[in-house]
Amino acid sequence: MTQEEYFQCSNLTCGHTFTTYRYVRETLCPPALPKAGVSIPMATKQRLSELQHELRRKKLENQLELPGLTA
Repeated sequence: MTQEEYFQCSNLTCGHTFTTYRYVRETLCPPALPKAGVSIPMATKQRLSELQHELRRKKLENQLELPGLTA
């Protein structure tokens, strides 16, 4: 599964226009309703572990510190 996308710079003076491709690389969690004929490789256990750590790190980075409250 591949999707082509078109982009244009929001600076009117620039006007750069370009395309990109987005594609499905791996399955992180199997679908509850699989579709016949669609086969997307499952991510390795190591890859899933790396993604878990990355999501936890980003969650911690995005937490706001409120004055008077301790974490």
